[in-house]
Amino acid sequence: MFKVTPFALDGKLEVPASKSFLQRAAVCASLARGKTTLFRPIYSQDVLSLLESLKNLGTHVVMLKDRVEIDGTSTFSKKSGVLVAGESGFNARVLSLLASVALETTRTSWCITGYGTLLQRSMHSLFETFRAARIELKSFSDALPFWVFSPPKKTAFAIDVSQTSQVLSGILLSFPALTSYEKFVIYAQNVVSHPYIELTLDVLEKFNVKITREDGGVYQIPCNQRYAPVHLAVEGDWSHASLWMAAAALGGKLYLSGLSLTSHQGDKIFLQWLQELGIHINHENNIVCVEMSDYSAFHVDITHHPDLAPALTLLALRARGTSCIEGVQRLRNKESDRFKALLSFLKQLEVPFDTEKNKVCIRGGKFSFPDQVEVPPDHRMVMMAILAGVLANKSYVVPNLTSISKSYPLFIHDLMKVAR
Repeated sequence: MFKVTPFALDGKLEVPASKSFLQRAAVCASLARGKTTLFRPIYSQDVLSLLESLKNLGTHVVMLKDRVEIDGTSTFSKKSGVLVAGESGFNARVLSLLASVALETTRTSWCITGYGTLLQRSMHSLFETFRAARIELKSFSDALPFWVFSPPKKTAFAIDVSQTSQVLSGILLSFPALTSYEKFVIYAQNVVSHPYIELTLDVLEKFNVKITREDGGVYQIPCNQRYAPVHLAVEGDWSHASLWMAAAALGGKLYLSGLSLTSHQGDKIFLQWLQELGIHINHENNIVCVEMSDYSAFHVDITHHPDLAPALTLLALRARGTSCIEGVQRLRNKESDRFKALLSFLKQLEVPFDTEKNKVCIRGGKFSFPDQVEVPPDHRMVMMAILAGVLANKSYVVPNLTSISKSYPLFIHDLMKVAR
């Protein structure tokens, strides 16, 4: 339990490194011959799980305070084993595709597993992709654990990307390392989370991996490519920044550093949305200043930006009028049923709202805090519930604090620096 006392925000914060960027860069580094250095890492549970699994594939990994060093020269030297994804859906999907690449030269198997809420999350879209690519698979359900037995045997196939873009990202990150094929052609259908695909392509380009994207969602992936080792600073996380920016707009003033204003992270769009609302924002030299503002209700679609839902929910609480968030079905298969959790949060605060199949409309200006705000063990939901304290007129407690370490281990430390 964490006790939240009403507070305002005032001060400077360095936004933690982007988990999404670092995970993609670590995978590319594991496929590069030579040492890659990634500066300003974040050692969240998801990142640690990925790095440990890369070690299990044979990658040499050294974790230091200010950098992580990854040498892929010996990657795939281990021929079979267990890859533990932790609680990360991205890890599970990408590691399974890396395992299929590892099996190009050996007839063994890799087990993909995890723990916590990941064991209940559906891997249906991944398994459908395996069938399309003719990757041999054994599972007892649509979830973890499962076993991978072969590399892909079909070089042109279609995949459905309506539920998650992570499978497509995994293919793009790993298939260029295959050596027995000339190229793969992937027909991506019903693509959601376009920005995450852009981020994947951006990271691949930094490692000198070339992929051609054609109209209609066609990806041409040349094989036997040489991933170039690099020295790279990991940019700040716009998803985490969105929560701080929303909280500052509700009560206080924050200077946020470490963010790249030219980032390919899709959640950077939150800055644009705040500006369109008229919220006071200044940015210079990759420092973004956000301060408390009055603003009207808004209408946004999060189909391609589901991780912005918690920050938008906070903003809706004090907006003048009724704010609508569309695309909320994307929240169902996260660390929790995040749509259900958001509605529960609104009910507990006695916030008026209406729902349709894929939309929630929240009436701003009316809320009342209970003694305890119940949220599931979902890192983004817990952080949202704590930062709602900028609106509270009484203390309350929030459970499941340890879940924050999945993505932002120093969140409470950072909060203590700027809460007044």
